Amino acid sequence: MSKYCHYSTRTLSLTALYLALVILGYSQTTAPSQTSLTYKPYDNLSTTEGYFTGADNVRLFYRVVGAGKKTIVFVHGGPGAGIEDGAVDLEAVAARGFRFIEYDQRGTARSELVSDKSKLGIDYHIRDLEALRQHFRLKRMNLIGLSWGSGLVAHYATAYPENVNRIIFLSPMPATRELARERNDYLSSLLSKEDAAKQKEACDKVAAAGDADIGDVCRKCSYFSAKLYVTDPAHLSRARGDFCSNTPQAIRNRKTVQDAGLASLRDANGERNFQPMLAKIRVASLVIEGAKPNVPLEGTKMWAKWLPNSRLLLIPEAGHQNWLDQPEAVISAISNFFHERRDKNARQLYKSVATAK
Repeated sequence: MSKYCHYSTRTLSLTALYLALVILGYSQTTAPSQTSLTYKPYDNLSTTEGYFTGADNVRLFYRVVGAGKKTIVFVHGGPGAGIEDGAVDLEAVAARGFRFIEYDQRGTARSELVSDKSKLGIDYHIRDLEALRQHFRLKRMNLIGLSWGSGLVAHYATAYPENVNRIIFLSPMPATRELARERNDYLSSLLSKEDAAKQKEACDKVAAAGDADIGDVCRKCSYFSAKLYVTDPAHLSRARGDFCSNTPQAIRNRKTVQDAGLASLRDANGERNFQPMLAKIRVASLVIEGAKPNVPLEGTKMWAKWLPNSRLLLIPEAGHQNWLDQPEAVISAISNFFHERRDKNARQLYKSVATAK
């Protein structure tokens, strides 16, 4: 399979089919006007956009929706997917009493397109997230990490435990490299030979596609895997964001960002295992996944089994991109958790060593 076919830790972490306008040229302290926003405000909520300075003075794009008393910071997937990966779709959460902050990670979308792989590892992403916290003067953050973003948030929470209040791990990435291999193999097996051939043909053309054509080629490459993440492919049209509408330079840089980010999670033996790290995270956590995902559900359950203060919530009639299949259920679950209201359907899977004996 082409290297472009595995665009994310969820094989292809896409949220499909809308228009993403790219913003360039604003100063780090100047937010665009309401008329020049990347996306229209959700339900007329106050919305601002701008830039903050990340690690090593990298310029990073942010978007803030709502003005509630509680703040949620959304960390998108990929690596390299941008706020189009779930963030803009979940802005409705802000209407329930929150300020919702999202940002494009380094090398991605509207942020500075870092292409030096030595500056795209997890340590730089952790420092960028801490820079965002300081920029917005947040004492302790409520965090949502989607897919790869879950791994980033977990690393941040162990590096800065004093700066974290509560965490949602939304459709998290595989916690070990073996689980990642199992996920990718299983997802590949779900594609028909005809679809797999069409996908490979499209993905092989991404790197060489001209600026005028790369968006459409990117979408063709992405579609066949994207439809595996929802219970009904028609639900992909609910997405407000489309990574493939970003600049040609951002689309081409995604593979570099992805490779560097995932490589930085591996140990000296080329493997990864989040279990020791997750065991150190003591804040209240909620793991959310669809009840009918095409990704092996056991990989998601490992997060809830390894996080000491966590619960697992499976969204009925939903796949891996559960917020597209059942938007109201996911938005309600997020709101309830950060308003500290327990969901009766969320189950605790963690067992301490002492209890397990």
